[in-house]
Amino acid sequence: MLRRPDATTNALELDVGPLLGVDHTSAYPATRIDLPPGSVLALYTDGLVEEPGADIEVGIDRLRASLAHTPADSLDGLANRLLRNARGSSHRADDIALLLTEYGSSHGAGVTPDHGVVLADSVKR
Repeated sequence: MLRRPDATTNALELDVGPLLGVDHTSAYPATRIDLPPGSVLALYTDGLVEEPGADIEVGIDRLRASLAHTPADSLDGLANRLLRNARGSSHRADDIALLLTEYGSSHGAGVTPDHGVVLADSVKR
């Protein structure tokens, strides 16, 4: 999921590979994404958005709206609020993993001419 500096947020359409750790010989496709400085990239497992008996797209849209409308004063605070929203669900049967990173922000991540993104302030829960 990508949140741009103007808070527009969308789920990214990416090529995916097999589950991590299933086959050590698996190949995973690479996708290049242009990120404006101040963008927040959210990587998450399905446990964050999936609820039994509900369409997963509903959960993805709920996360998109939550990410778009939650203040991003810090990645830690943003992660805590997103996870609190998920925990408010009536039933979570799966574990949740969330990784946030902010590209070229004033919160400590930076842009370098040779390396592009420096992941400086990320959270995993």
